[in-house]
Amino acid sequence: MKKFTKGSVLLLQLDSRLDANNAADTERQIMQEIEQNRPKYVIIDAVSLEYISSVGLRILLRIKKEVDATQIVNVSTEVFDILSMTGFTEIMDVKKAFRQVNIEDCRILCRGEFDITYKLNSDQIVKVFNEGISYEEMIREREYAKAAFISGVPTAIPFDTVKVGTRYGNVYELTNSRPLSETICGDPYNIDIYAEKAVDLLKLLSDTHAQPGRFHRFVDRMLEEIEIIDRYIAGEKLFTPEEKELVIRLYNTVPERDTLIHGAFHTHNIFEQNGELLLMNMANTSTGHQIFEIGNMYLAFVIISEKADEQTKQLIGLDNSRAIYFFNKMLQIYFSDFTSEDMQSLRSIAEVLGHLRMMTTVVTTSSMDNLSQELKRKYLFGMKGVLKSIFFDNSEKIIADTAKLSEKF
Repeated sequence: MKKFTKGSVLLLQLDSRLDANNAADTERQIMQEIEQNRPKYVIIDAVSLEYISSVGLRILLRIKKEVDATQIVNVSTEVFDILSMTGFTEIMDVKKAFRQVNIEDCRILCRGEFDITYKLNSDQIVKVFNEGISYEEMIREREYAKAAFISGVPTAIPFDTVKVGTRYGNVYELTNSRPLSETICGDPYNIDIYAEKAVDLLKLLSDTHAQPGRFHRFVDRMLEEIEIIDRYIAGEKLFTPEEKELVIRLYNTVPERDTLIHGAFHTHNIFEQNGELLLMNMANTSTGHQIFEIGNMYLAFVIISEKADEQTKQLIGLDNSRAIYFFNKMLQIYFSDFTSEDMQSLRSIAEVLGHLRMMTTVVTTSSMDNLSQELKRKYLFGMKGVLKSIFFDNSEKIIADTAKLSEKF
C-alpha cells in the first residue's frame, strides 16, 4: 500500500487484495498515518484493488469512523458489487472506475448544449459531456432519466458510465435507433406524422406527475437564473427594478403544477427506435406548467432558427424552415381546440418565455463559455431590446393572457 499526504488530505493507494493475509499490516499503517497527520479528508484509491474480504471491509469502516469525510475512488465493477451488496455505497462516497472509450472513428448523431452523442456501434450510443460537466451533474441526469422512466415516460436509460479522455460519457443500448431529426430528414413527406407522435409524447410528459421532491421546480430555477443574469454585467443592471418585477410577475402568474417538463424538448433529444419515440437528455427535467415547455421549444425551433441556420442544424438537426414548420405543426395539433386569437396569444407568450430562457442560457451554460464577456454583454442587451418590444411595452396584456391560457391546458 502507498500513502501520500497533501495538506489536509490523506491519499491511500491499496494493493491488489485486502484480505486476512495483509489486513493487520495495512490497518496498522493507515491508522498510524491518521494518528500522525489528523487529515480532514481520506481518499482511498482502489484502482489496483481486485478483491476485498470481510476483514478488509471492517478496515474501511474503521477509517470512516476515524475520518468521516472518507471517499473511495476508481473502484472496479467487481469490488463495487461487493461494496454495494454489503451496504457500503449507502454509508460512504464510492466512485467506480470508468472504462475509457475511443470515439475517434464514431459518427456524430447530434450535438446538445452540454454534450455530443456518438454512434458507438450498431447497438449502442454514447453521450459525451462537455469539459467542465461534473460527475455529479452526469449522475443527476441518470437519476432524472430513471425517475421519469419509473413514472411511465419512455426514456432512454444509460447502462454504463465511461470516460472519453477527461470527459464523462453515458452509454445507452439503443438498437436500430436514431434522432427524430434524422428520421424526419430521411422521410420529409411524413413530417406531419412525426409531429403527431412528438405531440403524443409531449402530452404524456405533461400528464405525468413527479415523485414529491424528486425534481426542482422550473419557476424556481428560472427566477434564480434571472437573478444571476441581472448581476452578471459588472457595474450595471440588465433590468430596471420595474422590468425585473414584471418578469417575476409573469412567472408567478402561471399556475403551479407537479407534472414534468423536459426542458429541451426538440428533435435531437427525441430518439426513434422501431417506431417508438424515446426521450434523451433529462438533465434539465423539472416540474411545472406545460406553457414553460412551449417557451423552451420556441427557443429551440424558432428563435435560434431565425438567428442562424447552421446553429439550428447543429442543435436540433433540422434546417430553419423545417424547424419552424415542425414547431408550428406541433402547436396546431396540440392546441387544436384553441381559437386563432388564443393561438396568437400563445405564440406571443412563448416568444417572451423563449427569449428569457435564451438570456439565461447565455450566462449559465458551459457551451457559451467561449464567448467573450463583451460579446455576452452585447448579446444580452440586444435580447433585452427584443424583450422591450414584445413584453415590457405590452406587459399587462401578456401577463393577463398567460393567466387565462394557462388554465386552458
